[in-house]
Amino acid sequence: MNFLKNLGKRKVYDEEIISKLPETITVENTLSKILDKKVKVYTHGDLGGATSAAIVTTVFDNVDLEICSNTNINDKINSFVLLKKDYINYDILFIMDVSLNEGAAKTLEKLHERVPELKIVYLNHQECNLWFNKYSWAVVKHINEESGEKLDTPTVVLEYLEKNYDLNPNDSMRYLVEKSRLYTTWQWKSIGDMDSYKLNLLCHYGSMKVFIKNLVRKLENNLSILNSDDYETALDIEENYQEYKQSKKDDIILTKINHGDKCYKVGVIFAERYISQIADDLSHMHGLHCVIVVDSLRKMSFRAAAESDIDVLDVAKIFGGKGNKKSAGAEIPVDITNLLVQNLISEFQDLYYNNF
Repeated sequence: MNFLKNLGKRKVYDEEIISKLPETITVENTLSKILDKKVKVYTHGDLGGATSAAIVTTVFDNVDLEICSNTNINDKINSFVLLKKDYINYDILFIMDVSLNEGAAKTLEKLHERVPELKIVYLNHQECNLWFNKYSWAVVKHINEESGEKLDTPTVVLEYLEKNYDLNPNDSMRYLVEKSRLYTTWQWKSIGDMDSYKLNLLCHYGSMKVFIKNLVRKLENNLSILNSDDYETALDIEENYQEYKQSKKDDIILTKINHGDKCYKVGVIFAERYISQIADDLSHMHGLHCVIVVDSLRKMSFRAAAESDIDVLDVAKIFGGKGNKKSAGAEIPVDITNLLVQNLISEFQDLYYNNF
């Protein structure tokens, strides 16, 4: 698929055809907010997490938002509960689209028992987190039982708020939630839904909180989620991405891993931007079952090809990581980093003593 062609082929933008939503604010379009609750939100730093945060921020007036990852959320929960005891400042705690370990879950359960006036809500869609449903304050749904469709966290968030806070979502909100679901589940590829792809580009462009703030404004007033400025920006981002991918395409390290009677083609690449996109594109370019992306912050991202049966979560777990079968992440262990540094210093010393 030629993304640049599809992104830019319409100079007259198609948000009227796609969303049927206004770009001007009228009183009857606005959503009312819940004013008497102070809410703490921890959410993942991707499109699903941003969409979840935007929905909650649209519903509640007083929201303290914190973007986090699967690798730091456990420390943040422990700090929130045990160290700073910030829970005394809030009425509701939302934790969305991130994976917690058992220690953090037990900490939240104790908090739930001892401080019943604080409402704890954990919402997620990943199959590996279904065990959370044993807690009364958690809702994890992976599949729509009626349609069989895969879900993502914003869908779970929307259903929860409809059931527990009488949310009546407008067209803009339902549109955003569906686009997020299509991207997270990778259905956008099979049906050619470019708006889902564009939303993800915009999500990772600049400040995540600014992106969420813009979504909230559109949701509050039932505006078009993608307007003409967004289409122009997405086109610029895609052009930058294509240049970045071109600069990285020869840097991938290709190898094979034998497991039983199967042989998996795996690629490893160092990159700091466009993690999901570059993993997906390189996977198709080289016919890989899995791509491992390593960045300069000691983070590893594992991505499995849609048609592959490899389970990258099993690999991530070796390093204490989290995620799902197709997408997972972990930190490079300190001992491996230290070994690299020691080897670099050793090489430098050998060079120094041999030449001076």
